Amino acid sequence: MAMHGEDGDTLVEVLLALIVMSITVVSLLLAFSTAFTASATHRNLAVTDTVLRSVTEQIYAAFQQTPSSAYAACPTGTTAYYNSVLASALTPPPPYDTTYSSSITDVSYWSGSNFSLTPSTCTSGATVPEQLTVNVAGPRGASESTVFVVSGSGQIIVAPSVQLNAPAISSVIAPSTFSGGLAITFSASSNAPAGQSYTAQACLDAAKTVKCVSDPSYQSGVGIYGLIPGTTYYVTVSADASTGFLAATSAVTSATSSGAATSPTVTSVVPSSSAAGALVVSYVGLTTPPSGQTYSVQACTDSSMTLGCVTHANFASGGQLTSLDAGTRYYVIVTADANGPNPASSSVVSSPAAMATVQLSAPSSLAGASSTTTAGVVDVSFAAPTNAPSNQRYSVQACTNIAMTTGCVSQGSTYSGAQITGLTAGTAYYLTVKATSSTGYLSATSAVSNAVKATIALSSPSISSTSSPSSRTATVAFSGSSNAPSGQTYHVTFCTNSSMTVGCTTVNSYTSGTSVSGLTSSVTYYVVITADASAGYLSANSTVKSVVVS
Repeated sequence: MAMHGEDGDTLVEVLLALIVMSITVVSLLLAFSTAFTASATHRNLAVTDTVLRSVTEQIYAAFQQTPSSAYAACPTGTTAYYNSVLASALTPPPPYDTTYSSSITDVSYWSGSNFSLTPSTCTSGATVPEQLTVNVAGPRGASESTVFVVSGSGQIIVAPSVQLNAPAISSVIAPSTFSGGLAITFSASSNAPAGQSYTAQACLDAAKTVKCVSDPSYQSGVGIYGLIPGTTYYVTVSADASTGFLAATSAVTSATSSGAATSPTVTSVVPSSSAAGALVVSYVGLTTPPSGQTYSVQACTDSSMTLGCVTHANFASGGQLTSLDAGTRYYVIVTADANGPNPASSSVVSSPAAMATVQLSAPSSLAGASSTTTAGVVDVSFAAPTNAPSNQRYSVQACTNIAMTTGCVSQGSTYSGAQITGLTAGTAYYLTVKATSSTGYLSATSAVSNAVKATIALSSPSISSTSSPSSRTATVAFSGSSNAPSGQTYHVTFCTNSSMTVGCTTVNSYTSGTSVSGLTSSVTYYVVITADASAGYLSANSTVKSVVVS
């Protein structure tokens, strides 16, 4: 008889085995199905995004390249209109044109503060900016949208971008594990998209222009390397710009890089604001200098530090490096002088080269003249300094004494041919013109001009009577301008209309009561007496009077 262990599998055992196998297979199928579904969903979203980008580029091109603008003023510019006129641009590119569709789903109009107006509220015919919403729909419910802003010209399309919030630096430390570095900890932009990148930058000046070191793929807490050891740096972290997002930069934070400074660091070289042929040089010295440490500075016209060099010993940071050629650009190094057993050490060469300050020449040929158009005004003319830069600015001062201390009126942004206003009419003024200082240039003032009188507006003469003593003649009696100068002249004008434009006869150097002949009998003439303009005086007219010529 066979033992039990030698028998074949029992029915129960076979059934149990089949059940276990079924469960395993089903689990595997479910896992594969889930993975395939997730992969398909991801693929679907990626394709939808690609189609949306293609369609938006086509719409952009349609507006930019179409000879006749696709833009329509409100309320004509509806979704139906744009879906029609942009039909070709809205068609997804092959092979997606059979499975995807796109359309303009909304048109809104600028209200002055936002896109809140609709076809029912936007004034008909108004060419305000319009916001178009573009939607792309695909299989399995895939859908994505974006917006365009179309200007009133219809030829410029702006895709609105999101302004990233600035990252915030929470700490900057000098790691002890390496020299010449800083570790920056920051919080990311709160509205940044997935995958947002950041750039850290460290510079020797707060304006972020001197000896800058950048890390374009910076992560919070990681070190930024390649800095000068033991040196103060100004640090920022920027959230980089990307499609649809505008960059944003943190506030500036200062910190000292790790390690001991074994050489000085030039932090700034700028033109002097007080001395010609000079530069102001600032630097950071050694971290732990020995007693009595001194520094020297050298400026040369080439970055190899071999040409046109000038050296100053015992130079303090922020001091003036003098004896340079005005207007020449120099490179600079600072050296920690040898001190006992300590050898000398020098900074890297400053860059870019800085220009030694130029003393401007004084403006010349200054002259003033009474205005011929406006009372209380003097016209000024002058020649600019020969060594002035192209954007040189000038100011003018007018005073009532040659010492330029009393009754003074100053005016900025002056040019040759300008008018000095705000003066007292009839008062004589002396003038000076100043070439104002700017970066790299020291101001200079002209010599004092001769006195010139601010223009006076003559008071109006007054006609006291008119008459026609004989045929074809007329006389006019008048009193002259009360503020007229000695020798003031007048002329009289007769016209046949009160607007003084028709049938006019003028007699110059007219004196009161003089008879004017050659007029037409039995005609009413209208008469005006004019006080003639002269140097420093503006002309003035009387009121119109009439006379009937006999």
